[in-house]
Amino acid sequence: MRVRRFRLVSAAVVLSLLLAACSSRLPDSAGHAGSSAAHLQPPAQLGLCAACHGSDGIARQPGVPNLAGQPAGYLLQAMHEYRDGTRDVALMRGALGPISAQQLQALAAWYAAQPACPPRAARR
Repeated sequence: MRVRRFRLVSAAVVLSLLLAACSSRLPDSAGHAGSSAAHLQPPAQLGLCAACHGSDGIARQPGVPNLAGQPAGYLLQAMHEYRDGTRDVALMRGALGPISAQQLQALAAWYAAQPACPPRAARR
């Protein structure tokens, strides 16, 4: 009985730690995770990005990078580089072309605030 109770308590502790690791966080001015992102509204342009990157920033397609939990400054810089051609990906250039600077910042803040879950274990 004691061993079973210990295992149950241990499982609950591990689960709570995993949930804490995946909890929503809002980037601070430097783009690092900080407070809760509950007050953020999804940006209007999220649908286009979500088609490949997922609305939560976890890509559902192989080869598409996860954006969740990345620093907002990094995401914003990457979007500018895709748009100006420094990063030569025509699909991204076309998708980001009509989006304003303020909208790019909102997208970067949204994805930075999403919880970054640990990577999946390597498959054998």
